[in-house]
Amino acid sequence: MSEKSNTERAQKLLVGKTIKSVEYLSKKEMKENLWLCRPLCIKFYDDSEIVLLSDDEGNDGGAAYYTSNMEAEGLG
Repeated sequence: MSEKSNTERAQKLLVGKTIKSVEYLSKKEMKENLWLCRPLCIKFYDDSEIVLLSDDEGNDGGAAYYTSNMEAEGLG
């Protein structure tokens, strides 16, 4: 997929959603996915989720980076 189509797909899936919670995946979920890391999971009110991955193939949990015009920090 192209960058443009990926951006359009992400916008359609994410714009306007409201975050319900942010938590780490359980150890059980980590083991079920054969991962070595427990990534953060962003959960929305419509029961959809974003799970942070190390790559686009889903080989392991990954990290996030948060930034705003006031601060920047690593997450997870």
